[in-house]
Amino acid sequence: MKIAKQTEHWPLFALILVALLSIGLLQWNYTHWKSDLEEEIAAIDNLTEARLSVTRSYLITEQFANNDPTQQPQYAFAYLDQAQNTIQSWRSGKSRLDWAIGRATESDPTLDQMLGRYLDLLAAFRQQASRSLESTQPLTAALTIDRRIAFSALEQQADQIEQYLYQQFTEHSKHRQQQHLITLVYWTIFLAALDITVFQSIRARHEATAALAASEERFRAQYKGIPVPTYTWQHQHADFVLRSYNDAAERLAPESMAAMVGSHASERYRDRPDILADFQSCVHDRQIIQREIQYNFHAPAPAKDLFVSYVFVPPDLVMVHAEDRTERNLLAAQLTQAQKMEGIGRLAGGIAHDFNNILTAISGYATLAFESLPDRNQARSDIHEIMRASDRAARLTSQLLAFARKQTLQASNIDLADLITSLAGLFRRVLPESIQLAVHTAAEHSVVWADPGQIEQVLLNLVLNARDAIGEGGKITIETTNIYLDELYTRQRIDIEAGPYVLLAVSDTGSGMSPEVQLRAFDPFFTTKGPNQGSGLGLAMCYGIVKQHKGHIAIYSESGHGTTVKIYLPRQQAAAEAPATQPISASPHGSETILFVEDDEQVRTVVFQMLSKLGYHVISASSGAEALALAQGYQPGQIDLLITDLVMPGMSGRELSAQIRLSDPQIKILFISGYSEVILSHHPSLGGDVALLSKPFSAADLAHKIRSLL
Repeated sequence: MKIAKQTEHWPLFALILVALLSIGLLQWNYTHWKSDLEEEIAAIDNLTEARLSVTRSYLITEQFANNDPTQQPQYAFAYLDQAQNTIQSWRSGKSRLDWAIGRATESDPTLDQMLGRYLDLLAAFRQQASRSLESTQPLTAALTIDRRIAFSALEQQADQIEQYLYQQFTEHSKHRQQQHLITLVYWTIFLAALDITVFQSIRARHEATAALAASEERFRAQYKGIPVPTYTWQHQHADFVLRSYNDAAERLAPESMAAMVGSHASERYRDRPDILADFQSCVHDRQIIQREIQYNFHAPAPAKDLFVSYVFVPPDLVMVHAEDRTERNLLAAQLTQAQKMEGIGRLAGGIAHDFNNILTAISGYATLAFESLPDRNQARSDIHEIMRASDRAARLTSQLLAFARKQTLQASNIDLADLITSLAGLFRRVLPESIQLAVHTAAEHSVVWADPGQIEQVLLNLVLNARDAIGEGGKITIETTNIYLDELYTRQRIDIEAGPYVLLAVSDTGSGMSPEVQLRAFDPFFTTKGPNQGSGLGLAMCYGIVKQHKGHIAIYSESGHGTTVKIYLPRQQAAAEAPATQPISASPHGSETILFVEDDEQVRTVVFQMLSKLGYHVISASSGAEALALAQGYQPGQIDLLITDLVMPGMSGRELSAQIRLSDPQIKILFISGYSEVILSHHPSLGGDVALLSKPFSAADLAHKIRSLL
């Protein structure tokens, strides 16, 4: 009985055993299939990560080779190291793919050979990149071509590996499908177990798809995060179709980039055959094309300066990188202009300084000769003409010094609107009746720290220039307003900072200026007027005065449409100060002791005579060292005043005054100089016992300045 029952239940036990074995085999098959899928996904991820690292390194190398200062060579090498480590790590664990397709070998020779070839090409590309990144000499065309060929070969090898992986993936899938079909035919009695296995297989496929989608999303995020605007175009039927773009590209263009996806290059660039030619050359020649172009994304907006790179990506893609260099080019042009103006200013200031020494001697000797002759002497009129010519020359050098920003400023808080209102009558007197004058001033607080006399000179020059540009019949408008210059405005200009300003604008309806004239408008001695109609120093003087006031000046003009000159002066929060008045009197005399130091012999002689005629006891020296030795022979308090040239060889006037004050702290000091750059840079506001007198000066100017100190 027991044997019969055992025989009776044997088929059931066998069936159960077979069912259990079937389920076990299905589960074993599922587990290995899932593991194989993970290996395949990891292989694709590894290849994608390596290609992305190489591409980043390539882009950094290309931009560094094009003198982009923002790129760091070490990042290029870091990306190459990352790519190499990724391939080597993958290569050491790839053998499980062989078991997945039913082979009992320990490795795939084909894949191993392809990966080895990829590492060799990676080393070759690294060598080419190293030559470009570490070179201290300008890069040659041959070096650039070698680097690009190495990159192209690396990409082609990656394409072959990718195709091989997808082929293996396809074969693997077919093999597994056959196994499932056989299992379904022979084990139909185990539908429940088979359903579970199928369900698990579907879930595994979904997981693999999700992993692939996540990998693609990571790549897309990295693509969008590239800081350079990047567009991907696909070559189709002799045309190019835009497939994608990154976030930087969307920020560059003022229009919606989403509407551009799917558009054709032949339509979008139908007015730019040069761009279409670059696309075709990039595809046909398999070369990277780089050049700088101007492109207008939207008609009303100004054109942008773009540095464009066309990179062919096999089999049919062109990646276009468009770096916006508009702001950089604008700042470079402004820097060049500022350096030019600074160089001209230094030259003009040096000439004016030397010329002022000569004028001081001419004017001084002429004054002494004029005063020594009887009233009816004929020579007095000749000497008077010499004095008048000297005054005109002094005004000319004053304009040069204004341009060079080396004048002494008598600055205070002034209300610019009040100053313009007070000068309106003067402006109307210099204008013909056919020219209208309109003055519009800001109603609110418009106080600036400025020298009213210098600002008056600026306004008068601008009004006279406007008058000459108008000719007969027109209008001049002077207006002020309070504004705030933000970072967006000041970032595009190298000579102004963000903050509150008072804007002074002088506009006319005259003939305007061409772009070529605007570029040279502030150059000294440049003029479009005829002979004997202008010195060419008016706008140059305005430029220097505004810069010395820490301001900004700009010209907006078109030929035939008038001109507007805008001046921005830093606005002050303090109230305006009342102007000080000085009583006018005859040249005062004195009897004090004065130590006078001047390295120019002619100036020293004539000023010595001026001081002597004014009644002072004068001790004369030709250098700082000589003056210091003479001063040591006097007790503190015996020398009442030190008059010294500011700029002298050896010991300067400032150094001399500091040395003398160590032994005589109460001595008064009067600096004289052809320009006051040094004293202004250290003493923007002179104290009561220190004064400055600019050359050339008259005996009366010298007398009043001395009495103001003593």
